Amino acid sequence: MVEKRYGDQQANGQIVKKAGNEATESYVRRLSSTICGKSSEGLVGIKARKSATGLGGFGKDGFLDAYLIAKQGCQTAQKHYQNQVKKCSGIQKQYDNVKDECDSLQDQMDKASCKRAIDMKDACETYAECYMDKRKIFDGVENMTKFEESDRKTEWKGLKRMQCLIKGFASGSISAKEVDVCRHTNYTHDHLTIHYPITPTLATCSVPDLYPSTAAYKLAEFAMLPSAAKGKEDANACTGVVPIPTTPNKGSPKKCMCERVTLNGPYSPGPLVACTGCLDIRRSRDRSSCPEGTKLFSPRSADDWKTIFASTDKKKRLEVR
Repeated sequence: MVEKRYGDQQANGQIVKKAGNEATESYVRRLSSTICGKSSEGLVGIKARKSATGLGGFGKDGFLDAYLIAKQGCQTAQKHYQNQVKKCSGIQKQYDNVKDECDSLQDQMDKASCKRAIDMKDACETYAECYMDKRKIFDGVENMTKFEESDRKTEWKGLKRMQCLIKGFASGSISAKEVDVCRHTNYTHDHLTIHYPITPTLATCSVPDLYPSTAAYKLAEFAMLPSAAKGKEDANACTGVVPIPTTPNKGSPKKCMCERVTLNGPYSPGPLVACTGCLDIRRSRDRSSCPEGTKLFSPRSADDWKTIFASTDKKKRLEVR
């Protein structure tokens, strides 16, 4: 700014122009005080010397004095700036190194949490599939055995009655009284009673929601971090597990709860959520408790229906993404 002000030839030309009624001495004094600086006239001793010691050897506040002061200030500021640049470069390098280290740790954390979620999902699905298959076989064998057990008990009573009658004929004849005894005798068949094992119910197996890209994961791992160091929140998506919200929609009853369903088979629409104690609906436009981003379930094929029946309680109302 100073360089532009004092290096402006047109502006300087206006300074040296003499006003029409300006006396010569006044004109010369004006030029001298403006360009050369303050005069030491009338001053003695130290004051006179200070007045005449502007930078460059001329008076104070002259063009040269103001220019050199600004130049020195600019050089000092420039030097300070360069020092700050060097300092900031070192800090930036240190920051980048720490950031790279933190990003690496986050990558490891994201990878581990994603792997755990996928392993849990696979384990839950394998368990559900195994349980349903074994339970189906067991129920079939149990029903068949109970039917056979009832037949054997009936046969046992018949055989015991026949044995009684045969014993009655041992003397060569049998009376009506002996026949009634054989008919009304209570023949026990406790030894034919089968004690069936109590089958365990399907244990709850939930897929954890603490894996990359889910709201719960971001809240648990990133919410407490400084605003300038939030990490790579969406850098590592967990493709092996599709996230799905489980928070009931606003306006739902307090007892309304939604949870992710572990699917025992393929389901083309995507993840499945089961909601209980929620709003009942029968049309797509009805106000529902469906979590945000989900809709009322709609199986698209016979395989979808098989998966639903194999994976869920029929009494539950289901919702899918």
